[in-house]
Amino acid sequence: MNFDDFLNKFKKNAPSEVLGVKVNPEALAYITAGDQAFQQDNYLQAIAHYTKAIELDPNNRYPFSKRGKCYQMTQQYERALEDLFKSKALDDNFENNQSIAECYLFKKDFTSAVKYFDTAVRKLEEVEAIDTGNMMGINYGATKARALNNQAVCYFNLQQLDKAIDCTTKGIKANPNYPNNHSIRGMIYLQKGNRSQAITDLQNAARLGDPRANAILSQI
Repeated sequence: MNFDDFLNKFKKNAPSEVLGVKVNPEALAYITAGDQAFQQDNYLQAIAHYTKAIELDPNNRYPFSKRGKCYQMTQQYERALEDLFKSKALDDNFENNQSIAECYLFKKDFTSAVKYFDTAVRKLEEVEAIDTGNMMGINYGATKARALNNQAVCYFNLQQLDKAIDCTTKGIKANPNYPNNHSIRGMIYLQKGNRSQAITDLQNAARLGDPRANAILSQI
C-alpha cells in the first residue's frame, strides 16, 4: 500500500475525537506515519510526516514533541528545542521537560539542563501521585532514576558534587537496580576521598552489569 492509499484509508476510519478531544483525521494519519518512521529510526521521514501534521493541526502538542525528538536524535538541538518549547507551551508535561533537559545536556549547557530535569522529575511525580492504578503504564521508578542520573551528570560537570550525590541517592531509591546511579555516586565518593563508600557503590554497579565499575575497581 502506498502512502496515498494509506492516508485515504486512515482518514475514512480515523476517529473524530480521542478522549473527548476533537482531532483532525488527516493530521492523525500523518502522526501515525511519523510514529512508524520514528520507530524504524527513519528520522528524516518522520520529520516530514510530523511537519505535515503540524500544518494541519497546529494546536496539537504531540507532533511538535515528536518532531523535536527527531531533531534531538539527529543532533539538531536548536531546532529540537524550538519544537519542544512549542509543545511545552501546549502541554507542560514530563516528556517535554525531559527532552528539553536532554538537549541542554548534549549542548553542555548544564545549568539549563538541571533546571528542566528538576521540572521533569516534578511533573513525573505529579502524574505518579494520581496514577494509583498505574493506568498510564509508566515504570515510574526506572524513568525517575534515569532522569536523576542525567541530572547528576550535570551537577558533576558543574562540580557541584554534593548535589550530584543527592541526585544519585534519590535515583537509587527510585530504582535500586539501575547501575548508572551507583557508578556515578561511587566515582564521586572516590573523588571526595570516601574510598569505602565508593567501593560499595562501584561493587553494586558492577553486580548490576556496568563494565565501567569493574574497570575502576581494578585500579583502586
